[in-house]
Amino acid sequence: MTFTRRPLVIALVLASLLVRPAAAWGPHTEITLAALRVLPNRERWQKYFGHDWDRIARDYCWMGDWQEAVRPDHYADDYLLFPSMPDHVSHMHPDVRRTYAPFFSRALQALRTESPTNAARWVGSLLHFVQDAGSPPHTIGIGGDLHGKMERWVDEKQLDIAGYEPRLLGKTDDDALRGFEARMTGLFEFSRERATRLKPLVEPLKERTNQPLELDCALEVARVSADLLHTLFTLGLTETPLPGATIRGRTNYRPPAGYATVPAKIVLAGTDYSTTTDTEGRFEFRNLPAGRFTPWVLATGFETSRLDEVELRSGVVIELSAQLRDDSVADNLVRNSRFDLAWVKTDIPDGWIRDPRNKSRWGSAVIRVPLDRSCAVQMDFGSGKQVPVIARWRTNPSSLGGSREVPLKLERDGNSNRFQAVIAPDRTLTPFEAGVLFLEVLIETDQPLPVVCRHVTIAFQK
Repeated sequence: MTFTRRPLVIALVLASLLVRPAAAWGPHTEITLAALRVLPNRERWQKYFGHDWDRIARDYCWMGDWQEAVRPDHYADDYLLFPSMPDHVSHMHPDVRRTYAPFFSRALQALRTESPTNAARWVGSLLHFVQDAGSPPHTIGIGGDLHGKMERWVDEKQLDIAGYEPRLLGKTDDDALRGFEARMTGLFEFSRERATRLKPLVEPLKERTNQPLELDCALEVARVSADLLHTLFTLGLTETPLPGATIRGRTNYRPPAGYATVPAKIVLAGTDYSTTTDTEGRFEFRNLPAGRFTPWVLATGFETSRLDEVELRSGVVIELSAQLRDDSVADNLVRNSRFDLAWVKTDIPDGWIRDPRNKSRWGSAVIRVPLDRSCAVQMDFGSGKQVPVIARWRTNPSSLGGSREVPLKLERDGNSNRFQAVIAPDRTLTPFEAGVLFLEVLIETDQPLPVVCRHVTIAFQK
């Protein structure tokens, strides 16, 4: 395996660290840092990941709480949803257990086939579920204010497992997965027993008091995280005796004008294989199995593209040139705006969901909108029959709490099937991230999206 590094724009890295989800297992970062510090071969792994080494702890281990969000340099769902895990699930027991096997396998896959940045993000996603699974209130189903007391009243300065020697959970993928699942069962029992004792202690308290029982759980979560990381890096970053196939290429992708530098996404249809482009539009898959695969490229501001089928053979490198076509509306911010790609789920276009508040509405991926920008919305109702469309402004891209819905007054563009409206951010809302609100469009219909609509566009007003 060739160890490479890929630079990112420092300003974007810093921006991604400025905010974290508000309600979460408080010491995710400190737990991950403690685990990283005790890893054997730490210097080798740190060199491989480069600047992303620090982001595993300071950013990526929070990935699970960024559901649906668009970050300054990536879409969180690109590292949370894939065919083997097509839905977001609760991080409480027992639902969180559904994440163990698919995300363990997907993290290994990323380490073997993708860039250090992508691998770090997939590892971070798995770490989040693991660490939530050991959070005391998650083990006994406690919500509300008490939930916060039971997982954030801990002295993070004492989160240190120096001297701990991480365990290799298995020497093969199958053995490692079994070992990981057994380790998680032990973690659940460890934290549940302490959560039962912790609950009556913190229930009557009005002010924060650091809890030794909570620290006990956090330290054990750090040890489990260290075991997991040691196992993933040992198995995933070891030279393969028989090299697989390689696909590499370059796109003409550039983010829409004035938008975050989110990358394009490349998927292999019918598989869990996906990756994203770097800042120069390059991408690469390594160690792929032999076979025939069809790549797709999903890029904001461009038409979703199906590339020619490729036939892979061991040791062979295939070079691709993906020349993407600009969206027919310049700088369109809607992802998968013509609903062409359905990779995560075969019956739902990627980047679209059934609205959790109303299953008879479709919701787009959220869009970052600076408070000083207005947006032009355009709907192409191919059938000529207009359906209601709502703009929903979110303060937090990962939560509907505090959001506000505004029905759009769409006007027909001449005699066409296109309808248009202009909207501005709702300044009465308090942004979670300074200077930014998050917009999604909701299309009210029980029918599949392509039946009622051909194209959805949102672009910043010039």
